[in-house]
Parts: sequence; C-alpha cells; structure tokens
Amino acid sequence: KESAQQTYYQTVLTRLQANWSLPVWLTRQNLQAQVQILIDHTGRVKVLQFVKSSGNSQFDNAVKRAIAESEPFQVPPVELRGSLLNHGILLGFPL
Repeated sequence: KESAQQTYYQTVLTRLQANWSLPVWLTRQNLQAQVQILIDHTGRVKVLQFVKSSGNSQFDNAVKRAIAESEPFQVPPVELRGSLLNHGILLGFPL
C-alpha cells in the first residue's frame, strides 16, 4: 500500500507542477501555503481547504488555479480511495 500511495502522490505532484506558475514579482515574496485536498474515486477534488494561507490572495488564488487546472487527477487505486476521500493529501506551495 505504501508504494501505491507514494506512486499516486507523485503523479498528483507531477500534474500540479505542470500547472503551477507565479508572476516573478510574486515569486520574490517568498510566500508559502499549505492545502489539504480530498480526492474522490474519479480523481476529482471534493474538498480543498487551506491549512495555512500565504496571507496573499493572489498567491492563494494561484494555488487554487493550479489545482483546478490539474483536475481530474489519475483515478486512484482502489486501496487508496478511502484514505484520499477521508484524509486526503497535504500539499505545500510553492511546489
């Protein structure tokens, strides 16, 4: 299960990295945010919750946009579906 979990998390991260971008001026601000995403059995995000906001609405909106543009994620393996829907994945931005 652990290797399936790690493999799945890596596919999510790779997809997010492809859609993550910030204007240069915003990158220089050294902002950080943490979000928890709950993913359903189809690979769609059911809940996106900021655990720690960056304090900058443009940065936080870029986080939301990267996640929205990355959907749907790969369909999760059967053994991870309960965990992804109940506990989700904690993501730190910038990626």
